[in-house]
Amino acid sequence: QEKDTQIKQMQKLLDQQQQLTLQANQQIEKLQEQLQLAYTEEPEEEELTSVNKENNNAITTEKKWWKFW
Repeated sequence: QEKDTQIKQMQKLLDQQQQLTLQANQQIEKLQEQLQLAYTEEPEEEELTSVNKENNNAITTEKKWWKFW
């Protein structure tokens, strides 16, 4: 009985880890695309500020997720 509970908990944690990894990878891809655009086009100051804010928000979000561990 206790082993079943532990196995379910481990599966739940593994699923959560996989979801977080997927989200992190998607965020990385999105940021890489933004960086590529920033280098290929001459962005205005306003656009750079927007990208920086999104990067900071992404970092903050990731920190919040990892607090679960």
